[in-house]
Amino acid sequence: CCGSSLFLKNRFGQGYTLTLTKTPDCKEDSIRKVVGKIEGAKVLSSVGKEISFQLPVAQVSQFPEVLDDIDNNKQSYGIQDYGISITTMEEIFIRVARGEEQDNEEVEEMKSNLVQKRGERAGHEVTAAS
Repeated sequence: CCGSSLFLKNRFGQGYTLTLTKTPDCKEDSIRKVVGKIEGAKVLSSVGKEISFQLPVAQVSQFPEVLDDIDNNKQSYGIQDYGISITTMEEIFIRVARGEEQDNEEVEEMKSNLVQKRGERAGHEVTAAS
């Protein structure tokens, strides 16, 4: 697969990642509720002082409302800081590499099925090793 970085990100990207740094008095349930206003938002991780969400590209029009809410209520939600980023090229390359491995397995399975069907049409049983 080849193309510009924009093409690859649109085709293989997982969207945006919103990462928030929590304070000791963080209200994680409130944060999840606010970010959950973005349709399709998923929690990626919540470890230590950070919580990360995956946000779909298709819902980018919903981001300003949620980010404004976070900006206006950082202290009450217990958010020290936050950042948003789009899928990196490194993540794209890893995903493509994993996809190629999956595709190779699928190709082998299709070849095996084709060999089996050809053998059945010829009137005799054929194994995938033939």
